[in-house]
Amino acid sequence: MLSTPSGVSAHWIKKKYGLAYTTAHLLLHRIREHMGRCLSTAFVNTVVEVDESYISTGNKGFHRHYPFKRGRGSEKNSTIMSIVERDGKCLFIKIPDVQATTLLGIIEKHVDRSCKIFTDNLPAYRGLGKRGYFHQVVNHKSPDGTKRWVDGMASTNSAENAFSNIKRSLKGIYRSVSDEHLQNYLNEFSFKHSYRNTFDCGFETCLNAMPPLSETYRYKKTA
Repeated sequence: MLSTPSGVSAHWIKKKYGLAYTTAHLLLHRIREHMGRCLSTAFVNTVVEVDESYISTGNKGFHRHYPFKRGRGSEKNSTIMSIVERDGKCLFIKIPDVQATTLLGIIEKHVDRSCKIFTDNLPAYRGLGKRGYFHQVVNHKSPDGTKRWVDGMASTNSAENAFSNIKRSLKGIYRSVSDEHLQNYLNEFSFKHSYRNTFDCGFETCLNAMPPLSETYRYKKTA
């Protein structure tokens, strides 16, 4: 899972190791949950880019001809937010909406005020300066074509590249994901992005963070 940039599917595990599909599916999700617990979610004294995007998670619970609206707010899409450190770690989070209270609350939780934050011109980010953050904006609709993607230090290219990688992988390897399990997949790609430059792709970190079998069985016996 760690060495392949796009990930592996439960069906591939089933064919490779002879496991039942349900067993492989459950195993992969348990590993993704563990990856989420291994992530460093605090950004301190660094440069971060914050952006939001949408991932299609299907039409479960709706009839096949349900008239879904397009774009923001569609029931067919799940909203995700990325906090990406330039040349560093990354955090993907599933969010309910792109309101200012939601976005700014998550930023305050994970990003220290010693950081420089760059975003696009979504109005929800306007309150960052009042909350004590260094904040600059890149306007993707700027009439000056040379400043639509990079304006001085302001840019969200790293965040958009991270979104591009996860969307291509979800479509190419996993085909489709449900909203219920989406955060597990986000954990996987957050971990891979964060440890992409290590010699073992974060394998040792992931392994060392696993609880020993003695503790696992002790907790089960107590329960």
